Amino acid sequence: MADVLVVGGYGRVGSACVRELLATTDVGIVVAGRNVQRAESAVMTLGERATPLYLDASDARTLSHPLEDAAAIVLACGGAPLAALELALRVRVPVVCLAPLRLDSHAAELLAARAWEAQVALVLGAGAVPGLAGVAAEWLLRRFAELEEIVIACSGPWSESESARLDLAALRRGAPAGGQRFATLWPRQWEFPAPVGRRLVRAAETMDLAGFAEHHCVGRVSWLERDDRSAARLAERLLGRPAQPGFALMAQAFVRTRSARPDATLAFEAPGIPAAAAAACGALVRAILAGGVPAGVLHPREVLNPAAFVDELSKRGVRVRASS
Repeated sequence: MADVLVVGGYGRVGSACVRELLATTDVGIVVAGRNVQRAESAVMTLGERATPLYLDASDARTLSHPLEDAAAIVLACGGAPLAALELALRVRVPVVCLAPLRLDSHAAELLAARAWEAQVALVLGAGAVPGLAGVAAEWLLRRFAELEEIVIACSGPWSESESARLDLAALRRGAPAGGQRFATLWPRQWEFPAPVGRRLVRAAETMDLAGFAEHHCVGRVSWLERDDRSAARLAERLLGRPAQPGFALMAQAFVRTRSARPDATLAFEAPGIPAAAAAACGALVRAILAGGVPAGVLHPREVLNPAAFVDELSKRGVRVRASS
């Protein structure tokens, strides 16, 4: 079987994905990126199935041969990897993209049409945030004939590298705030499981919930994420709440909007965002390698049945708590 190419496979999120794929598949893993020295250093401890490669996801001149020979491509690099997506369509290799890539409606429609024409799966927003919010929303939705509201709160997206911070800034520029239920309650505190604990959250936007309410039997979908602005960080320090490791995402379903208690809940917990992203990435890549993933531009929730996705996460170190 051909190798899986992991672009950015020496970063913290990318290296977690590489280790996940080495542990759960039999394929070779190519650790690729613009810093070939880091790629070479990374594979020294990974065994003979891992090999390094110089590759720039934004420069088509470095992409042609490696992508043609790949069974799948994982984009765990920063920036907009449009050149890699373009070439993947041309050589018909499926892609799992962890980066939060914002496309306008015209670009999104064009990309979807081209992916369908090429019969290639392009899974976008395939990490922890974005990624798992859509899986949780779909899991809750399938338990009810109809829902008035889904509320999802998260301990935050990945922002521990310069490229991740630049990606987040680009994503947030001009993005409308979500979370109608809590839009007037500012700031709001949310109780996450330990070690994250109680944190200030704000209404925001995440790609994997865009259009979810409009296309499903849900009145509205609210997304809250940990407030990472300087004023909120100062407030948490004054309240004696130092930054804690860990990742938590908590989803609640309301059959009636005015209900004080949710009718069902689903929560994901992991030691950190890289661990959660790697578990999700591994499930998606294994599904692609097994065949049967439909062609087109997909959200993670569209690749696997949500119950199967949640089961895969629980097997790979993500703690899952559900109630209904």
